[in-house]
Amino acid sequence: MNILYLYHEYFGRRKKYGEVMKSLGHNVRYYHMGNKSKKGKIPITTLNGIDLVWSLSTFYNYYGAMDEDFISETKKREILLVTYTTISTMHPLNEWAKTFDIYDYVFLQNREIVNKLNNPKIMYMPFGYHPDQYYPMKKNLKYDISFMGSPQTNLPVEQDLRCQILKLVADKYPIRIYGKQFANRLKGIKVFPFKSHREQRNVYNSTLINLDIPFINSSLDEYRNLLHLKNRFFEVPACKSFHLTMRSPEFEDLLQDKVHCAYYDNPDDLLDKIVYYLKRPHEAQEIAEQGYIEVKNKHTFRHRFARMFEIIEGVA
Repeated sequence: MNILYLYHEYFGRRKKYGEVMKSLGHNVRYYHMGNKSKKGKIPITTLNGIDLVWSLSTFYNYYGAMDEDFISETKKREILLVTYTTISTMHPLNEWAKTFDIYDYVFLQNREIVNKLNNPKIMYMPFGYHPDQYYPMKKNLKYDISFMGSPQTNLPVEQDLRCQILKLVADKYPIRIYGKQFANRLKGIKVFPFKSHREQRNVYNSTLINLDIPFINSSLDEYRNLLHLKNRFFEVPACKSFHLTMRSPEFEDLLQDKVHCAYYDNPDDLLDKIVYYLKRPHEAQEIAEQGYIEVKNKHTFRHRFARMFEIIEGVA
């Protein structure tokens, strides 16, 4: 297929979707949007010779960069419109769901949201990882526990569950926290910045327990305390490193507890699991090795895009 790929970059991760599509035998023409809310129109001439427009984000049509003229021309030419995306947690779901209306296929990265929307053209497709960005390195464990991410910046500090859990852990155990936005929220706790996949990969490979606190960042009640799969769910095991994350039926259907990673149910259970695996580093590493095999065989972005094209081309 001849594909026009509309994207904006994020940590060198998004353009690589186009590379994955090319590796699956498709011709890809890139159009860089600058950012997800870029103003201005996409030239109609970019549609010449195109079979499918792949949009990284429905922000493009929400803000009008993918404008009515562009959309109507794709329909006129019978060009498919596809997106592999997530929701905007700044908007109520029933409002944001309207941004999906123009698409022929919507591949959404949160199963609970897909189930709520109950629309046959909106299908669940979780994140994956790029094997050339996340991979095992020689193990030299420097840290007992690490967390890399960002706080729930749309909430007051006292409601920020990531901060509350990190404070709880930091009161009892040495933990390396990465993410500069935590600096003003975690008073008295040292926070380290990170800017690249290389830094993340190095930390994952250097940590015994890689902690995940996968809450959605939103001030809206309908998203409060909702869990959302993150890239690190696959990237940590991809480094053959041990991943400890909160339990969710969606997550457990992807990676098995105590086989590919480990889950905790609440903050007290998290503290118990930390004690357990600090005392049993070999068990944590055995789980990490099985997690690595599982994600390498089933959960790369190549696996994701191959499956999406099977659906689009009617092979599935």
